[in-house]
Amino acid sequence: MYNGFMDHPKNIEQKFNDLLNELEQHIVADHLNGKLADYKPLFGKRELNEGQYVIKENGVYQLWYTERGESGKIIESANMDDVLYLLFEGITQSLVTTFESRNRNPKSIDTRRDWFPLQEELMGHLSTEWREKLHRKLSKLLEAAD
Repeated sequence: MYNGFMDHPKNIEQKFNDLLNELEQHIVADHLNGKLADYKPLFGKRELNEGQYVIKENGVYQLWYTERGESGKIIESANMDDVLYLLFEGITQSLVTTFESRNRNPKSIDTRRDWFPLQEELMGHLSTEWREKLHRKLSKLLEAAD
């Protein structure tokens, strides 16, 4: 049974909006381009339209996507931050890869090494824990590439 978000005074949608506003201040300061409103998922209802949506059922947050008419669950967690982390990992990656492609260093062999630190910095503006988590993940990717 769908519980909805109204049972929490500070629900996930409000926290997402607060974080999105925080991120917007930093991307303007860092001269990154992006309409952050375009990244906002739908909250509180299942949708068949393209994009991401977040629902809450039985006390558990679920992040879903719909693409080309197919839907799939990305994550399910009782911890709101797990869902928010994945949403903002995707948003920050999109922002920094767009920035990197427009400002590419022609001498760069592995462009990920150029944009990974910038993504970590953006995530760090939102949460120190998220920055550290992302750093561990990206470090493993680079180690595997070496």
